[in-house]
Amino acid sequence: MPGTDEILAQEQLLWKLYASGDLEGLDKLILPEFTSISRKKIAGRDEILAATKQNQRTCTVDPVTIKHPLITMLSPDTATIVYVATIKRTCDNLKGKSENNMSTVWVRRDGAWKAHLHSELVTSSFAVQAH
Repeated sequence: MPGTDEILAQEQLLWKLYASGDLEGLDKLILPEFTSISRKKIAGRDEILAATKQNQRTCTVDPVTIKHPLITMLSPDTATIVYVATIKRTCDNLKGKSENNMSTVWVRRDGAWKAHLHSELVTSSFAVQAH
């Protein structure tokens, strides 16, 4: 289906920018009205960028694995992607891994795909002490 490869590429880029702590790149990829929903809270764009910056001070994130993506083109300029993601991170001396159900709504503005809404639900996680 037209556009689905673009949406998957944008989602992969979103996680690449997050994992590398590229705030400038994230800033360009998410809309001003971006919202993130997790089990713990609903956060706006500025709060997400600040949390990402803080996270980069104490944590490293491995490349995020996207499994079983399902992309739906709702219109030529709006799409959703849902998938399972594996996130591995090390914060201070703790290593953690989580499986998450994710979804993102993408909107095309001025010819570029931008993230409008992201939600995630941790389905399983663990942390172990690093050696």
